[in-house]
Amino acid sequence: MHIKRIVQIYIKMRRKAQIQMMESIMVGLVIVVMFGLIIQIYSSSKMRELEMAIEKEKEREAVAISQIALYAPEIKCNNEDYCIELEKARAANKSKKLEELYKKLFGYGYIRIIQIYPTSFNLTVYNNSLEKSMSSYTYRYTINIYNTSSKKEGLGILEINKQYPR
Repeated sequence: MHIKRIVQIYIKMRRKAQIQMMESIMVGLVIVVMFGLIIQIYSSSKMRELEMAIEKEKEREAVAISQIALYAPEIKCNNEDYCIELEKARAANKSKKLEELYKKLFGYGYIRIIQIYPTSFNLTVYNNSLEKSMSSYTYRYTINIYNTSSKKEGLGILEINKQYPR
């Protein structure tokens, strides 16, 4: 009888130890899962911040490039801001040297002159567009278009597009 009592106590203690061990394992698992979730939330938050900072920098670069294009001496009127000389723009469109310079300066995108008044036409000064881009920024400026051969002025839009590859 004494042995039977010892066996019963042993079995009770063993069951109690197993329950305590299972409780410890479950608490450990919960802690690991919680840390995993916290790390996931923190890293996704930081990733979003980084993506926003990259987009902001791309936009800053696109604005700077659009300003360079707007005041490019190859197409700008001599003494006026927001004025494009049509003959200069046509010559720039045909120049291979300028095309190479623009590729280095502007990268992917295009520069287009769209005349609205008195007649409508489009003239692409530079085109190095991507079929699919990750992001694209387009800036439009209202400009005067001066035709040196006919000595007439027109009204138009200078459209500058900056693209970023995937």
